[in-house]
Amino acid sequence: MSKKTKIIIIACASIVALIIAGIFVKQAVSEAQDKSAAERVSKLIEQMAADELTAESENMLISINAEYNLLTDKQKALVANYAVLEKLINDVQTLKDKTAAEKVMNLIKELEGTTISIESESMILSAKAEYNVLTDKQKELVTNYAVLEELLDKVQELKDKEVAEDFDDEVGDIDPWDLAASKGTIKSLLSQYDNMTERQKSFVKKYKVLLEYNERYKAIDMASNFKAYSGKWGDFGSHKNAYQGMIEKKIQQNVTYKNIFTEPVNSLYFYISEFDMGQYSGDYVAYFRFEGTDAETGFERAVEGQVVVTADGIFFCEEY
Repeated sequence: MSKKTKIIIIACASIVALIIAGIFVKQAVSEAQDKSAAERVSKLIEQMAADELTAESENMLISINAEYNLLTDKQKALVANYAVLEKLINDVQTLKDKTAAEKVMNLIKELEGTTISIESESMILSAKAEYNVLTDKQKELVTNYAVLEELLDKVQELKDKEVAEDFDDEVGDIDPWDLAASKGTIKSLLSQYDNMTERQKSFVKKYKVLLEYNERYKAIDMASNFKAYSGKWGDFGSHKNAYQGMIEKKIQQNVTYKNIFTEPVNSLYFYISEFDMGQYSGDYVAYFRFEGTDAETGFERAVEGQVVVTADGIFFCEEY
């Protein structure tokens, strides 16, 4: 081997040695950097674990977690206490959940200790709104939520009673001696009652009075507008109009006209006058008469009587 060749071989070997050395140096530097980055995060976690955990710790924990997420996978593998960070983050969330739930529970406790009135509704609804914005997990921690629902129901009950009392007051203001003037009020109150909830209806005391007033008003309205009739009994009644139907029912209940004539009932002659109002009493009176052949004597016979609607709407029928 020539001297020149030896020099070349030695030079090449030196270069290879330098390259290999450089690789090891670079690797060592990289490992040191990885270790340093991981140690920084680990120390931050250790510091947080040593401090008292509060809701305010969340921002720092998030910051540390963000720094951890910036590490390479190799660097992350060197953070041996990352599980501690995860637990701290979870513990902070648990603390926040508990704090949020306790805030709502305290609101409910304050309300429970007060006298509940309709004016309490805004405060109860405010507590309800606070509860509604909680997460499902936080809601599970509110152990006295049933009390809040009871308070809401109590307020609604008070409101329902107030509606019923106002209704009864309006019924009480109706003048039974001037029901015609109260037509609109009666109609409005009947509609109002129909639209009430079942609980509101259960608190109403004067609905039957209202129904009676309505029936009396209808009787006065009938007496004021009824037209005289003359013809067969079968052509008179509810199948003709409501007014005739009202009188037909009263006569059927109070007058003896069946089984005393030879003619079929519906073929009997029937007459009823218009209603006249008494000058002093204010009562409405209409006179009626059935005519036919007496089943016993064979002679013509009449059954007479009157239909009366008093000034306050009492509706009755009597036979002479």
